[in-house]
Amino acid sequence: MKSLLLVVPFLFSAACGDNASQPAADAGVDTAATADAAPAMPRAVAVAGDFSAPPGTIGALQIASLTVQQGLVAGIVTDDPQLRKLGNTLYVINRDTNNVTGVDATTFALLGQLGTGAGSNPQDVAVVGSTLYVPVLGGTGVVYGKLGDSTFTAIDLAAAVGDPDGKPDCTSAIAVGTDVYVGCGDLAGFSPRGNGVLVVIDAVTNTVRTHIALPVPNPQALSKMMGTNIIMTTYDSSAGCTISITPGTTPTAACMTMNSALGGQPIAFDVSGTTLWFAYSAPDFSHNWARSYDTTSSTYATNKLTPDTQSITDIAACADGKVVVMDAPSGSTNPGGFRVYKGTSELTTAALPLGIKPVYGDATVCY
Repeated sequence: MKSLLLVVPFLFSAACGDNASQPAADAGVDTAATADAAPAMPRAVAVAGDFSAPPGTIGALQIASLTVQQGLVAGIVTDDPQLRKLGNTLYVINRDTNNVTGVDATTFALLGQLGTGAGSNPQDVAVVGSTLYVPVLGGTGVVYGKLGDSTFTAIDLAAAVGDPDGKPDCTSAIAVGTDVYVGCGDLAGFSPRGNGVLVVIDAVTNTVRTHIALPVPNPQALSKMMGTNIIMTTYDSSAGCTISITPGTTPTAACMTMNSALGGQPIAFDVSGTTLWFAYSAPDFSHNWARSYDTTSSTYATNKLTPDTQSITDIAACADGKVVVMDAPSGSTNPGGFRVYKGTSELTTAALPLGIKPVYGDATVCY
């Protein structure tokens, strides 16, 4: 059994504990910490956790006014969260407490929670209809159920991945129609046995429809759509790449750009039209920046978006062309927070605190 997959510093997902208790039915917007009404669009929303000072938090940045509302919803974020927006629902993936919790993306009202099993270590979520599909590092591949369900069902992907230990190290999931595309790593400890595997689940029958080898090992969460293609990043600053997957009856996968051309290891990414925005780390993990990639010309921006004085651990592209990055300076005294860029210019004069230092990875969305 493997305890975790995302083999980058600070992104260690504890595979321990039992399902978190369901949030209270009245766990909604924390009016003591927010304005009277839901934040005006556009906004960025981020979650963060702190193992030394739990629980975690969720906050929103109003892009127009550059003001932050901290502590939006009480009791839904724990120590090691990730965040996915699908439709009008925000899904908080609590890796340490083994659950996915949904809130309304407009009102922040609680919609429910799906526990994924003790020690399951959930990594991502895809949704078909009202059913959630959750890749779990501590299980046999994917579990599925609905928000508010007290039980879940597992789908065993070990045979499709070819993983002999029965834990196929699945980290990402994204739905295209009634197919769920799951990226799995097939690790022995933290070392890949071979290239990653893309498994396609038919959500009508909840069975494996097909699977293909990925071009490199170690797929990472969270995959995103660019047009009709799925974009997935992989670990390894020299041999890894960003993969473009063409879904369909016979899916294909190929490297779009190598991590070595980026200049390091992707931490998180987002899509804006034909542009990919990366938060990434130096090969030795000594520093983190943001940088863009133009998929039409297959070129990276000549210069990094962010200066060396900032340490960028997450990124989200907004519909109005702005880009939100999360700055997480080293040390315990500077909390960091949101920064906003338009073009190559920063609109913020300092990091706007989220309340807890931002996490390393996919925990921010803009809409």
